Amino acid sequence: MRDLRYIKESLIMSCISMLLCISLLAGTTWAWFRDNATTPIGNIEAGTFCVDLVDADGGSIRNIPLSFQQAGDAGKQVLWEPGATYYTKPFRVSNTGTLAFKYRLFLVFENQNKSDLESIYFRLVKADEINYRTANPVIFETNPILKGETESDLYVLVGSMRADADNSLQGKEVGGIGIKVAVAQASHESDITGPDYDLNAEYLADAKTPAELAAILGVCIPNIEFSGSFAAEASGSEPVLTIDYDAVIDLKGFEFTVNGTGSTNGILLSSGSSTIRNGSISANNISDSAIKVRSSELVLEHMAINGEQALQCLSGSKVTLSNCTITGTICVAKDAELTIKESAYSADKLIVEEGAVINQ
Repeated sequence: MRDLRYIKESLIMSCISMLLCISLLAGTTWAWFRDNATTPIGNIEAGTFCVDLVDADGGSIRNIPLSFQQAGDAGKQVLWEPGATYYTKPFRVSNTGTLAFKYRLFLVFENQNKSDLESIYFRLVKADEINYRTANPVIFETNPILKGETESDLYVLVGSMRADADNSLQGKEVGGIGIKVAVAQASHESDITGPDYDLNAEYLADAKTPAELAAILGVCIPNIEFSGSFAAEASGSEPVLTIDYDAVIDLKGFEFTVNGTGSTNGILLSSGSSTIRNGSISANNISDSAIKVRSSELVLEHMAINGEQALQCLSGSKVTLSNCTITGTICVAKDAELTIKESAYSADKLIVEEGAVINQ
């Protein structure tokens, strides 16, 4: 009996101990295996965008004058005379940054008398041209691209004095001529969508005012060749571009657009005999004309003229349209003459105020 009682007591004590252990375990907190892993993000570093003009040896010529020189003798004095042609030392466009850019070269003429410049023709040409006198001007129709830390071909600026220049030019000095390079981002580097995110990047040197347009085109020069399309902002009564001498303007397939308010004209021809060809001229939001001709002669060849008032031929003017398309009103004033050769226009927008219209 005693043994049974002892066994029973032992079992009871064991059960009590087990219950006590279970109750103690119920109040504990379980621990789990845990770990962390991190990785740093690299610095966000912007590419560099920088342009320079350098000489043939790579030295910067920014703000350093380029002198004209004689062929084969750079140290000999240059004396301008009728028929003479001289050129500058060669130079390059240098991309000193890491990002690719597209570029244009312009001639800039500051504080010049038009009569002084009309007797000298200036051209930017490739330096490897054999005969600078007959070399074709550089026209960047495809916006050449320079990758980061590279340089362009060599260029030279060529000047030729007209053979019929007269004695009035003797002793005169022409200064304020400059070479300007405008750059914009190019479609070269890629992001997750491709390389075209900067496809429509604009040039800082695109004209926004009449003064900027004059500086970019060098309107004092009788031969003007566009190297890209231009959009000019203007307001008031002043025309964006005034031609009062004999000029030839070749748009090279590009467009000249005038955006503005007021009675602004796009192009005013006030004297001389001029030709505008191979492109388009558009006027938006102006109350006057895309082209106004006054007391002068104008030939438009292979042109598209667009505007509510596209063309005004004022008294004393003679205008010839050859292979042109005119969208907008054409006005022919008294004592004005308009000749139309293989050109298209809207007949109900031709206003003739006692002027003459000749269809050929």
